[in-house]
Amino acid sequence: MKMEAELLYLSLVEPDVAMSPEALEVDLLPMDFTDDESGLTLLVLLGRFSLISALFSMGSDVCAQSLEGKPLREHNWSRTGKYMVTGTVFVGLTQFARLSFIDKIFQGSSHTITVALEKTILNQFVLAPIVNAGAMAAIEFSQTYSTATVMARLRANYCEAQIVGYAVKPLGNLTAFLLFPSNLVAQLVITRTVAFGYNTYFSIVTHRPLPETEEDEPCSQNQFEDTSKRKPVHEEPSSCTGFRLLVSSNWFWEQ
Repeated sequence: MKMEAELLYLSLVEPDVAMSPEALEVDLLPMDFTDDESGLTLLVLLGRFSLISALFSMGSDVCAQSLEGKPLREHNWSRTGKYMVTGTVFVGLTQFARLSFIDKIFQGSSHTITVALEKTILNQFVLAPIVNAGAMAAIEFSQTYSTATVMARLRANYCEAQIVGYAVKPLGNLTAFLLFPSNLVAQLVITRTVAFGYNTYFSIVTHRPLPETEEDEPCSQNQFEDTSKRKPVHEEPSSCTGFRLLVSSNWFWEQ
């Protein structure tokens, strides 16, 4: 147990040593949480996960607002702060839980491309859709504080974001699981680096104006106009109309 705790600490302080072949042969999880040293190392690991995720989220939103055409002096730092908090929770803490869960499921498995592919499928096609929905809902709620807009956001952009994610993130997952099958910090760094562009896109999508529905469209001025007060429209009669009126009049037949 002490050796596992030391390797976890090395993965945070000296990643080159922790990523050596000798270190990767040791299973870093699960840990005995009754051990004070292991518990402290776990807290440090969670802190590093959260810090890395917060920095990546901040950079993604800064790039997103730059691509939206906002100069730095008009940058919305409140939006960036909220995106950082969401990234810390949904990318940091939940990412740690996901990678730990996957590592536990495949504990003792051989380090082959088949196993790495199975880990990628579990992460991206089972766990990631749930996390992405929660992240999108949290970002929208932090902006509007409305459950109605949260549901509208999910209906409008969730499927699109998932499809784009499937085109980008599985490659990063497969690389991380293949190169560092048991090093959680290395897996996080690789997946976040590969998915940096996707996180920038995700920020743009989640802050995109929602499409207006018929219920949201303002009523036109004529919609509630009182038709009884309308003045009759005077139309100039044509020559044929005048002739028919003349023939049907009594004056025409009396002459």
